[in-house]
Amino acid sequence: GAASQDAQELVGFVREKLGENKRALVEYELYLKLYPSGDGAERVKARIGSLAVESTTVSSTSTRERKPVTTSWGGISQYYYGGNSKIRDEFTIVTPATGATEIDIQNLSTTDQSSIVTDINYNVRHRTANWDSRFTFRDTYRESFLDTQPNRNRLSTAYVDLKNEKLHFGTRLGRQVAASGGVLGRFDGAILNYGFGSAKIRYGFEGGQLVEEGLGGSKRFAGLTIDADNIIKNVGMEFFLIQQNASGDTDRRAVGGEFRYFDDKRSVFSLFD
Repeated sequence: GAASQDAQELVGFVREKLGENKRALVEYELYLKLYPSGDGAERVKARIGSLAVESTTVSSTSTRERKPVTTSWGGISQYYYGGNSKIRDEFTIVTPATGATEIDIQNLSTTDQSSIVTDINYNVRHRTANWDSRFTFRDTYRESFLDTQPNRNRLSTAYVDLKNEKLHFGTRLGRQVAASGGVLGRFDGAILNYGFGSAKIRYGFEGGQLVEEGLGGSKRFAGLTIDADNIIKNVGMEFFLIQQNASGDTDRRAVGGEFRYFDDKRSVFSLFD
């Protein structure tokens, strides 16, 4: 779009102001690849030169403190849903004695939907030199005005996410939807992962209880994961082992893995379970 060029420059500028110089360089280099000439290109080249000067005086392993930053965002939205149905029946009645016909028409109308749906979404994030903490909350409530339809509430997510870049440690606690690890659906529980000195290979544990019980009653699970990110350029992999019980009986026992590939022009994702 018309704003894409300026936006790409601003992404790098924001990264730089947050102290994320490596990410800023990636965005600036992408800018020059997309827009190699013009006033914007000259500005970006100057910013790259400035970052290069800083890198000669500050080591990449510097313990320079990043200023604490707290941000929050969210919103509330409401929708009204209403629906009316109308049924029209026509019956042809024939009088045997005279052969006369008469059409009997019956109309039936009813309100089959009337409710207000409220969506709430709130996020707060706090970052320091090494810690990145986030709280996410999403909920949907339906207030029904019909006796035949009950009120319903769906708590989608309510979790705390903690990460430490220096220790290569991360955890997420609360209601969440697992993006990997062989977990099927929303659950209440925890995901833990640790890098053991390397951010590229992380060993993890996951455990909790699925929100939707389904057949067999309440479903609880525990699993182990190994995640390798960018071991080969643009390639990521994960392996998992998971055991799930339903009311004391084995409901699911699985091993599996993921393969991920991303570059500027293509992406590949595969899952084996």
